[in-house]
Amino acid sequence: MQDRAPFAAKPYSHPLGAALAVFLGSLALCAAGIGFLMHHTERQERAHVAALASSYAGTIQTATEHVLSANHALAALVRQGTGNVTDFEDVATELIAHRPGLLAVALAPGGVIQQVAPLIGNDKLIGFNPTQEPHQAAASRLAQDTGQLTLTGPVPLPQGGIGEVAQLPVFLNNAQGVPQYWGMVMGFMRTPEVLESAKLD
Repeated sequence: MQDRAPFAAKPYSHPLGAALAVFLGSLALCAAGIGFLMHHTERQERAHVAALASSYAGTIQTATEHVLSANHALAALVRQGTGNVTDFEDVATELIAHRPGLLAVALAPGGVIQQVAPLIGNDKLIGFNPTQEPHQAAASRLAQDTGQLTLTGPVPLPQGGIGEVAQLPVFLNNAQGVPQYWGMVMGFMRTPEVLESAKLD
């Protein structure tokens, strides 16, 4: 019985074909590597953008809540004075001075603005009824129905320009101790100033 020689690989008989195979293999490997790196970089960029968005959203929310706190302060004064705010202009001026972006605040007994500060530049607000303004009617009704503050915007402001309107309903107890709708305290603000106060460009 003849011994068979062990199998031996033959040298590739076409050097050009071997070079092409090596080139194509290297190309596929490089493409896979680049694809992985691009996917990894894209994921990192997406995570970075998501983190920035979350941070900015929190900053904007904090700045907005700071402005809206003026509504709550005024509502507390209305309740304390059972519908009257003594020295309204002085109080309002102080509130506005410490809240960048807050243009004006107003008292609206029965839902119709009777007092606004500062009056100069905002005198058009006197007699303004948000329930009769198309851009604000839904938010005004929602505020009355829920008893919660609503923020509408961006909308055309009665005093000119584009901004946001915050409406907070106020309820006072009647003689029987039952809460009854008194009206609204309102705040008018412009987004650019609020963003500027949040240190965002």
